[in-house]
Amino acid sequence: MSKDKNILANNNIDIEKELMRVSQHTAYNPEAGSEDIDPLSLNDGSIPEPAGSSDFTLDCEDTNVKQAYDNAGAFAAVMEIMNRSSNLNVEFKLDKNNFHYAWIEARGVAGFKYHLKNEAFNGIIRYLTKGEVTDFDPAPSEYEPAKFNDDAYVMKLFVSKGFTLQLTPLFRERSGYISGFLPCRKGKITFRVKRTDELVDYLREAGQIL
Repeated sequence: MSKDKNILANNNIDIEKELMRVSQHTAYNPEAGSEDIDPLSLNDGSIPEPAGSSDFTLDCEDTNVKQAYDNAGAFAAVMEIMNRSSNLNVEFKLDKNNFHYAWIEARGVAGFKYHLKNEAFNGIIRYLTKGEVTDFDPAPSEYEPAKFNDDAYVMKLFVSKGFTLQLTPLFRERSGYISGFLPCRKGKITFRVKRTDELVDYLREAGQIL
Protein backbone atom coordinates (compact mmCIF):
# COMPACT_ATOMS: atom_id res chain seq x y z
CA MET A 1 0.00 0.00 0.00
CA SER A 2 1.43 3.41 -0.94
CA LYS A 3 2.52 5.90 1.67
CA ASP A 4 -0.16 8.46 0.86
CA LYS A 5 -3.00 5.90 1.04
CA ASN A 6 -1.75 4.45 4.30
CA ILE A 7 -0.81 7.64 6.14
CA LEU A 8 -4.18 8.48 7.70
CA ALA A 9 -5.86 5.06 7.89
CA ASN A 10 -7.65 4.13 11.13
CA ASN A 11 -7.27 7.68 12.40
CA ASN A 12 -10.13 8.40 14.81
CA ILE A 13 -9.17 10.90 17.49
CA ASP A 14 -10.43 11.60 21.01
CA ILE A 15 -12.32 14.83 20.27
CA GLU A 16 -12.37 16.21 23.81
CA LYS A 17 -8.67 15.48 24.31
CA GLU A 18 -7.85 17.05 20.92
CA LEU A 19 -9.84 20.22 21.61
CA MET A 20 -8.35 20.65 25.09
CA ARG A 21 -4.75 20.13 23.93
CA VAL A 22 -4.98 22.24 20.80
CA SER A 23 -6.92 25.14 22.31
CA GLN A 24 -4.58 25.49 25.29
CA HIS A 25 -1.38 25.52 23.19
CA THR A 26 -0.01 22.52 25.04
CA ALA A 27 3.21 20.95 23.90
CA TYR A 28 3.01 18.70 20.90
CA ASN A 29 2.95 15.03 21.82
CA PRO A 30 3.05 12.63 18.84
CA GLU A 31 1.82 9.79 21.07
CA ALA A 32 -1.29 11.58 22.38
CA GLY A 33 -4.36 10.51 20.40
CA SER A 34 -2.53 9.93 17.09
CA GLU A 35 -0.75 6.59 17.49
CA ASP A 36 -1.52 5.50 13.93
CA ILE A 37 -0.27 8.68 12.25
CA ASP A 38 3.24 8.82 10.89
CA PRO A 39 4.82 12.28 10.59
CA LEU A 40 4.23 13.43 7.02
CA SER A 41 6.60 15.65 5.08
CA LEU A 42 4.94 17.10 2.02
CA ASN A 43 8.28 18.37 0.72
CA ASP A 44 8.83 14.97 -0.92
CA GLY A 45 5.61 15.22 -2.93
CA SER A 46 3.51 12.96 -0.69
CA ILE A 47 -0.15 13.97 -0.44
CA PRO A 48 -2.28 13.08 2.62
CA GLU A 49 -5.59 11.27 2.15
CA PRO A 50 -7.98 11.41 5.14
CA ALA A 51 -9.84 8.19 5.81
CA GLY A 52 -13.27 9.72 6.40
CA SER A 53 -15.36 12.63 7.58
CA SER A 54 -14.46 12.03 11.24
CA ASP A 55 -10.74 12.68 10.74
CA PHE A 56 -10.97 16.41 11.40
CA THR A 57 -13.17 18.07 13.99
CA LEU A 58 -13.81 21.81 14.14
CA ASP A 59 -14.40 23.32 17.59
CA CYS A 60 -18.08 24.04 16.91
CA GLU A 61 -20.99 24.44 19.29
CA ASP A 62 -23.70 21.77 19.13
CA THR A 63 -26.50 24.08 17.99
CA ASN A 64 -26.89 25.06 14.33
CA VAL A 65 -27.64 28.73 13.69
CA LYS A 66 -29.41 30.08 10.62
CA GLN A 67 -27.70 33.17 9.22
CA ALA A 68 -28.63 35.82 6.65
CA TYR A 69 -25.51 35.27 4.52
CA ASP A 70 -26.23 33.32 1.31
CA ASN A 71 -24.20 30.30 2.31
CA ALA A 72 -26.33 28.09 0.06
CA GLY A 73 -25.14 30.13 -2.90
CA ALA A 74 -21.56 29.84 -1.66
CA PHE A 75 -21.91 26.06 -1.39
CA ALA A 76 -23.33 25.88 -4.93
CA ALA A 77 -20.28 27.81 -6.16
CA VAL A 78 -17.95 25.40 -4.33
CA MET A 79 -19.68 22.40 -5.91
CA GLU A 80 -19.48 23.97 -9.38
CA ILE A 81 -15.74 24.48 -8.99
CA MET A 82 -15.24 20.92 -7.74
CA ASN A 83 -17.33 19.44 -10.55
CA ARG A 84 -15.00 21.20 -13.01
CA SER A 85 -12.08 19.49 -11.22
CA SER A 86 -10.43 22.88 -10.68
CA ASN A 87 -7.72 23.44 -8.10
CA LEU A 88 -8.73 25.31 -4.96
CA ASN A 89 -6.75 27.78 -2.88
CA VAL A 90 -8.39 27.63 0.56
CA GLU A 91 -7.75 29.57 3.75
CA PHE A 92 -9.67 28.59 6.90
CA LYS A 93 -10.58 31.53 9.15
CA LEU A 94 -12.84 32.82 11.92
CA ASP A 95 -15.12 35.77 11.17
CA LYS A 96 -15.96 38.61 13.57
CA ASN A 97 -18.95 36.64 14.88
CA ASN A 98 -16.72 33.64 15.70
CA PHE A 99 -17.90 31.40 12.85
CA HIS A 100 -15.50 29.15 10.95
CA TYR A 101 -15.38 29.78 7.23
CA ALA A 102 -13.27 28.93 4.20
CA TRP A 103 -12.05 31.69 1.93
CA ILE A 104 -12.02 29.98 -1.46
CA GLU A 105 -10.29 31.03 -4.66
CA ALA A 106 -10.01 29.23 -7.99
CA ARG A 107 -8.96 30.05 -11.53
CA GLY A 108 -11.54 32.34 -13.09
CA VAL A 109 -13.42 32.76 -9.80
CA ALA A 110 -13.05 35.71 -7.42
CA GLY A 111 -12.50 34.79 -3.78
CA PHE A 112 -15.58 34.22 -1.62
CA LYS A 113 -16.56 33.12 1.89
CA TYR A 114 -18.16 29.75 2.65
CA HIS A 115 -19.26 29.12 6.26
CA LEU A 116 -18.36 25.69 7.64
CA LYS A 117 -19.51 22.91 9.88
CA ASN A 118 -17.69 19.61 10.34
CA GLU A 119 -19.23 17.86 7.33
CA ALA A 120 -18.36 20.75 5.03
CA PHE A 121 -14.85 21.08 6.45
CA ASN A 122 -14.13 17.41 5.81
CA GLY A 123 -15.75 17.55 2.37
CA ILE A 124 -13.33 20.27 1.33
CA ILE A 125 -10.37 18.38 2.80
CA ARG A 126 -11.34 15.20 0.93
CA TYR A 127 -11.57 17.13 -2.33
CA LEU A 128 -8.22 18.83 -1.80
CA THR A 129 -6.39 15.62 -0.87
CA LYS A 130 -8.22 12.96 -2.92
CA GLY A 131 -10.18 14.82 -5.59
CA GLU A 132 -13.38 13.33 -4.14
CA VAL A 133 -16.59 15.24 -4.92
CA THR A 134 -19.62 14.58 -2.69
CA ASP A 135 -22.74 16.50 -1.68
CA PHE A 136 -21.29 17.14 1.76
CA ASP A 137 -23.53 20.01 2.95
CA PRO A 138 -27.30 19.27 2.74
CA ALA A 139 -28.12 22.32 4.91
CA PRO A 140 -25.54 25.02 4.08
CA SER A 141 -27.62 27.81 5.66
CA GLU A 142 -27.11 26.21 9.09
CA TYR A 143 -23.67 26.24 10.71
CA GLU A 144 -22.20 26.32 14.18
CA PRO A 145 -20.24 29.01 16.04
CA ALA A 146 -16.77 28.08 17.24
CA LYS A 147 -16.22 27.24 20.91
CA PHE A 148 -12.85 29.00 21.08
CA ASN A 149 -11.86 32.36 19.63
CA ASP A 150 -8.58 31.02 18.26
CA ASP A 151 -7.67 31.91 14.68
CA ALA A 152 -4.78 29.41 14.83
CA TYR A 153 -7.07 26.47 15.65
CA VAL A 154 -7.10 24.93 12.17
CA MET A 155 -3.33 25.36 11.74
CA LYS A 156 -2.74 23.57 15.05
CA LEU A 157 -5.25 20.89 14.11
CA PHE A 158 -3.27 19.97 10.99
CA VAL A 159 0.01 20.07 12.91
CA SER A 160 -1.42 17.84 15.66
CA LYS A 161 -2.36 15.28 12.98
CA GLY A 162 1.26 14.99 11.82
CA PHE A 163 1.26 17.28 8.76
CA THR A 164 4.37 19.26 7.88
CA LEU A 165 3.48 22.82 6.82
CA GLN A 166 5.64 24.90 4.53
CA LEU A 167 5.99 28.02 6.68
CA THR A 168 7.69 31.30 5.88
CA PRO A 169 10.84 31.61 8.07
CA LEU A 170 10.33 34.11 10.87
CA PHE A 171 13.31 36.22 9.81
CA ARG A 172 11.49 36.92 6.53
CA GLU A 173 8.07 37.48 8.07
CA ARG A 174 7.87 41.08 9.34
CA SER A 175 4.09 41.50 9.48
CA GLY A 176 3.48 40.01 12.92
CA TYR A 177 1.90 36.93 11.37
CA ILE A 178 2.92 33.33 10.77
CA SER A 179 2.17 32.34 7.19
CA GLY A 180 2.60 29.26 5.06
CA PHE A 181 0.72 26.63 3.11
CA LEU A 182 -0.02 22.93 2.78
CA PRO A 183 0.20 21.65 -0.83
CA CYS A 184 -2.54 19.19 -1.80
CA ARG A 185 -3.48 17.14 -4.86
CA LYS A 186 -6.26 19.55 -5.87
CA GLY A 187 -4.81 22.84 -4.71
CA LYS A 188 -3.44 24.10 -1.41
CA ILE A 189 -4.42 25.27 2.05
CA THR A 190 -3.03 28.68 3.01
CA PHE A 191 -2.34 29.79 6.57
CA ARG A 192 -1.87 33.30 7.97
CA VAL A 193 -2.38 33.68 11.71
CA LYS A 194 -1.23 36.16 14.31
CA ARG A 195 2.21 35.41 15.69
CA THR A 196 2.40 34.73 19.42
CA ASP A 197 5.18 33.28 21.54
CA GLU A 198 2.88 30.40 22.50
CA LEU A 199 2.15 29.54 18.87
CA VAL A 200 5.83 29.75 17.89
CA ASP A 201 6.74 27.42 20.77
CA TYR A 202 3.94 25.00 19.80
CA LEU A 203 5.05 24.82 16.17
CA ARG A 204 8.71 24.36 17.04
CA GLU A 205 7.95 21.63 19.57
CA ALA A 206 5.95 19.90 16.83
CA GLY A 207 9.00 19.91 14.54
CA GLN A 208 7.76 22.64 12.18
CA ILE A 209 10.51 24.75 10.62
CA LEU A 210 10.21 28.49 11.25
